[in-house]
Amino acid sequence: MKTKLLKEVRKRYSITHYPQGLRRWGDTVKGPITILKDKKRYLDLEGLSTKIKEKAYDDLYKILITWIKRDYKHTKKKSKQKDTFPYENLWYK
Repeated sequence: MKTKLLKEVRKRYSITHYPQGLRRWGDTVKGPITILKDKKRYLDLEGLSTKIKEKAYDDLYKILITWIKRDYKHTKKKSKQKDTFPYENLWYK
């Protein structure tokens, strides 16, 4: 379950750094910009940072963790079926 979820998260989210700026929808942002992208959601202003690359990555990584917790809170680990009656092992299986 963990590897399947990790693969899905890697495909869905990305953190991209543009050191010389970015041009989108006719607007130009000069200087370094780092963007947290979600392929299933429209661009969120919470996922933008104009800080230095390392600081921007740290901030956006924290935001990414909150997004993942919010989006995947319904997926829980399945517990194994437990015996309904108590028993005692008398010899090793």
